[in-house]
Amino acid sequence: MKGMALLAAAAVAVGAAQLANGANGVALDEPAVSVGDPSIFYRLHVLGESESCRIEKGPAARGGDSQLLAGEKCAAIFPAIGRARAWRESDEGTVDFVDQSGGVVATFAVADGSAYESFSPGLPIMALVAVAE
Repeated sequence: MKGMALLAAAAVAVGAAQLANGANGVALDEPAVSVGDPSIFYRLHVLGESESCRIEKGPAARGGDSQLLAGEKCAAIFPAIGRARAWRESDEGTVDFVDQSGGVVATFAVADGSAYESFSPGLPIMALVAVAE
């Protein structure tokens, strides 16, 4: 049973790495940069989708959350993202996309320095790739 869990985790890591590197014929037309750079935005890539969309971390609001600005294609490639209104960072470095009622739509963790990988929901696997303006 433990071996199956390790195999599943490896498959998720490989899939997320492929997303971050432009798998499924999705070319990354912007150069990758380090997460945390204030002059960047993100491309949301969803495993199995040929399109990606723009995600921006907007200005901080009350309570420390930042406004989440999702491009028009985002709801088409992952409908729950269309409900996300806030970008919430934890002390551990994870990022939650939060809807208007405070519910978490998706959770991401820092991957390789230029991307975040989703770990909740379990499917679809998603990657946020940082790109320069």
